[in-house]
Amino acid sequence: MELWDAYDAYGNQTGETLVRGEEIPLGRYHMVCEVLVRHTDGSILCMKRASTKPNYPGFFEATAGGSALQGEDRLACIRRELLEETGLSCESFRYVGTDVDEWESSIYHTYVCQVDCEKTAVTLQEGETEDYRWLTPEEFGALLRSPRMIARQTKRFLPYYREQGWFAYRLLALDMDGTLLNSHGEVSERNRKAIRAALDAGIHVTLSTGRSLTGAHWCAEELDLTCPLIIYNGGMLADRAGNVLYSKELLPADALLAMEEGVKRGVTLCIWCGGKLYGHPLNERTADYVRFAGVEPLPVESLEALARQGVTKVLWYGTKEEIPAFWKEMEKAPFENVHATPSQPMFLEFFHGEVSKAAALERLGALLNVQREEMIAMGDGANDLELLAYAGLGVAMGNASPLVKKQADAVTVTNDRDGVAEVIEKYLL
Repeated sequence: MELWDAYDAYGNQTGETLVRGEEIPLGRYHMVCEVLVRHTDGSILCMKRASTKPNYPGFFEATAGGSALQGEDRLACIRRELLEETGLSCESFRYVGTDVDEWESSIYHTYVCQVDCEKTAVTLQEGETEDYRWLTPEEFGALLRSPRMIARQTKRFLPYYREQGWFAYRLLALDMDGTLLNSHGEVSERNRKAIRAALDAGIHVTLSTGRSLTGAHWCAEELDLTCPLIIYNGGMLADRAGNVLYSKELLPADALLAMEEGVKRGVTLCIWCGGKLYGHPLNERTADYVRFAGVEPLPVESLEALARQGVTKVLWYGTKEEIPAFWKEMEKAPFENVHATPSQPMFLEFFHGEVSKAAALERLGALLNVQREEMIAMGDGANDLELLAYAGLGVAMGNASPLVKKQADAVTVTNDRDGVAEVIEKYLL
């Protein structure tokens, strides 16, 4: 049985004991220490995680480390872990930073050490690692931009990587509602200033939203964003001037089926076709949807005719109680190629099956020559899951659902506490 000391979020011991494998109480954390190993010749030790590991099997990591045993301080922990995982010893360690991971109930302390040893002296720990390499700084910088590195670990060592000139994030993709915008639908002054600073530093900043160009344009204009925007949940890439760089519409039969199934269930339809918004029926819900759309909805004369014109998105406006059940039901609907996802608690949206925020971000990265590992994406809803998984660093908002938080690489504070500014200040500036 492995025992750990319990800590509060500020790193103070609470006097309680935690048992590895047992659930950690809310508000309690265990300490984890990691160390990046550099040789006196400047090379960096990288180890390949064992293929039998439950988390990140076969991935490369640039550190040795693990949980502190009960009674261990930071340095005792890091010396022990270094010896166990590499067979190397060191007495001098440079502190890099501390990262509190609320979802993992862990407080990470990161260090760098320098060793002067035979490079063949590394001893792999059975069950932990299965290979190792000493990389030059140039080789290591390239590895940091590959999908075989662990994003969560990269973010913890980011201050050191940036100092060495090895790695920096170059693109920030922001969901709007529940992420960039506060609960009043506004961009806070702190978020605005942070985005301005990121732009001045040469960072590409884009919006990644389920909104239309009209619904997103005011925000892009207010923030003076010049990067193409991801709109309609990835169904379109367009610039502020309205030039469409990419667009994917629903197949006519799928669009009609999505609309007919919505009518059967008594939801209100908000349909985007040719850049125009149509409501069926026109009611209080379509009137409320205008705050997202930015345009007044038009009446629908014929669902069949509208489907043939080319529909970008069909949105069901229901209640937050019925939308989850409808989403599950639509998994069995006989669509040919459809992607359905909630975007708000009361919205269920339908797109072409090839459409997602992640696919659009990939296209944008190719356009800007930015690799996915150099991207940060932020979101709060189910329609952001693929986006956060694709980006090198996927950040969930503090107000995000538990599922989104679990799958993200990091969790920031809520949209009402300037979570976007927190991320910009920590990872980009």
